Amino acid sequence: MTEQYIFFADPGHAWLRVPKKEVMPIKDKISSYSYMNGKYVYLEEDCDASVFLIHKFGSFEKAKSFVTEKYTEKTAIRDYNNFNPDFL
Repeated sequence: MTEQYIFFADPGHAWLRVPKKEVMPIKDKISSYSYMNGKYVYLEEDCDASVFLIHKFGSFEKAKSFVTEKYTEKTAIRDYNNFNPDFL
């Protein structure tokens, strides 16, 4: 069974929440514009989330049914640590 992924969005940006273990195979392709907190990586929407979704599903079309969006006016994600592959 494939996990459901959540795009956390605020008025300025969005991040796809992915378990750290699923980012391991592509960790060298993820930028420092993404964030980490606990057991999750929050992949920024412009590049990093796309890298993951194509890696995982092969296309955006196939990924659609596994991604939902959660909107908030203010998110704590920007306060998390920047992504660093050495800390996965």
